[in-house]
Amino acid sequence: MIQNTLMTPKNNKMTMKMSIKKYLLYFASADSFLVAGGVFKGYNFLVSSQLGFISSLLVTLSSYYGYKKMVERKIAIGDIPKEERDELDEIDDKFELYDESEEEEERDFKEVVKEEKKKIKGFKSSAVNLKKSFFAVISPYRLFSYLFLILSFLYLNKHQMLDIFGFVLGISVVSFVALLVGFFKPTS
Repeated sequence: MIQNTLMTPKNNKMTMKMSIKKYLLYFASADSFLVAGGVFKGYNFLVSSQLGFISSLLVTLSSYYGYKKMVERKIAIGDIPKEERDELDEIDDKFELYDESEEEEERDFKEVVKEEKKKIKGFKSSAVNLKKSFFAVISPYRLFSYLFLILSFLYLNKHQMLDIFGFVLGISVVSFVALLVGFFKPTS
């Protein structure tokens, strides 16, 4: 029996919220190991690792939110076309390897090189892309989260509570868990 795999906007938002909640659960589980390590290593390790963890989590969530808003804006104005594939095509050609509308024709090597050079526009293309994604990069949430990261480091250092190993470990936990979940997550 074939299930309906098409995502409506409402289902997509529910799936995103469930996905974020799952990631937060994974992050909290990994953080519990930091807390347990902090009990054995001492107060400075515990505080440093927790501030590093919270800072890294804030940076990750604010980056996600900023890029999510950027993609939604691009879809709304039509820069990114919506997928218009039927369910059967999605099952048969999941990764869009076969395009029925384009026939492969034999072309001269020089023609192919010229076409590819036209596609690569270099610096001008990079500048246009930076301009389009500028607001996602410099979002207030992201700036606040980086400011929190810097201020927490400076606070710990000023009060001589900085355990650099704990701080770096706290920062790296979020990235490491995201990498593991992405690596072991089954593709559907």
